[in-house]
Amino acid sequence: MKLSILLPSIRELACHRTLANIFLTTRPPYEVVVVSPFPVIGPRVIWVKEEAPTGSARAQAVAAKAATGDLLAAMADDRSFVAGWDVLLREQFLKRELRRDRIFCMGLRHVRSRLVGTVFGFYYPYFPVIRRSVGIWYDPIFRANFGDCDLALTVWSTGGACEFGPSVLEVDPSDAVRAVPDDHEEEMRKFALRWSPIFGEGWPTAKLRDFNIDVDPDRFLRARHTIENNWPGFARLRAVRGGFSIPGFGRRILRRAGI
Repeated sequence: MKLSILLPSIRELACHRTLANIFLTTRPPYEVVVVSPFPVIGPRVIWVKEEAPTGSARAQAVAAKAATGDLLAAMADDRSFVAGWDVLLREQFLKRELRRDRIFCMGLRHVRSRLVGTVFGFYYPYFPVIRRSVGIWYDPIFRANFGDCDLALTVWSTGGACEFGPSVLEVDPSDAVRAVPDDHEEEMRKFALRWSPIFGEGWPTAKLRDFNIDVDPDRFLRARHTIENNWPGFARLRAVRGGFSIPGFGRRILRRAGI
């Protein structure tokens, strides 16, 4: 099962450092699709020139079009993989995919963070992995924000599922940088306009943390390594020790929406 690791970058030194880490920690078959304004040449590298930075989400969409692997895996130039990450990814993805009869997306987690992201009560992967053949990836209408959230809700809306996978990512906070000027508010409005009619009944959307909530998954039921809790009161549960989820509620919302 060939991996396509998608790596947008506007920083040459950071990009090459991340590539060196990928070469050291990843076993064939794989390829790295780099989208950048500077040339990148190397083994297993596909370079796509970006004339001007347009945002990491759009660059992910561009990278996916050039990929040839079985699995698409999002990566960033301020992250690195731990040794053996690819073995865990393949094992976990194939094992869990067998339990699903529809679209499946798995998220890679950070080694030093317990938190996972949710949007309207549904888990979304910060660094998603999905089969290229399903034809779902980052939508270029989002520049640098909400591409991962949009991808996840696209999967959930088909009746598919997103699950959090192994903790294999390291991060250097000193490297964090935005690729384009922040247009977070505009992107949030676009996201809410698209998904509130389907998943947002009863949810406020004036502020990001009204509907985009990071939680400790150990406080919730972890059936199938995911969170699907579309109850609008979900935001209050993150502060409750031993929080709970409402089995089946998310699926009832989908049925009521005619999905």
